[in-house]
Amino acid sequence: MKTKRERLLLIGAALVAGLLLLDSYVLAPLNEKAEALAIEREKLETTVLANDTLLRQRDALVQKWSRWCERSLTNDPSEAERRALNALRSWAQDTGVTMGSIQPERTAAKGVLREVRFQASARGRYESLVRFMYCMETAEIPLRVARVELRADKDASGGQIGLDITFSTLFRAAEASGDAARDAASPRGGA
Repeated sequence: MKTKRERLLLIGAALVAGLLLLDSYVLAPLNEKAEALAIEREKLETTVLANDTLLRQRDALVQKWSRWCERSLTNDPSEAERRALNALRSWAQDTGVTMGSIQPERTAAKGVLREVRFQASARGRYESLVRFMYCMETAEIPLRVARVELRADKDASGGQIGLDITFSTLFRAAEASGDAARDAASPRGGA
């Protein structure tokens, strides 16, 4: 027979073992899950705050986008082409780059916004070409540089480098009126 003391020790040992098992298989996983959920909650709260900020800024951004479209986009493809060519010539003069051929090409794109592509070649010193490219990348008019190729000219005297560039500008299609014109001015571009 077991004495009362032995029974109490056995019950105590069983309780300790039970608590250890409870801690190992129930409490520890629950604590880990709670920590993971707290981290996930922090991430979600940060995302919600960022989204709230963006939503508060939305109206101002839409107005800014609309003003930029009104100021920068024209309905006339010839005007868009003229603006791009004038800007290109002005940047070339300002940076000391000598322009070669410039060939505009109107694309047959569908939708509200259309594109005029240009193939151009130029020559100049490396520093001048870098400044010229910077002018293109920071232009006020809608301009996208698609391809740039630098080449050493056959007559490389004076450190001249050749530049072949493909770029494009945008204009609104003539049939863009009413809802279509508003779509072009929306930040998603009608998408």
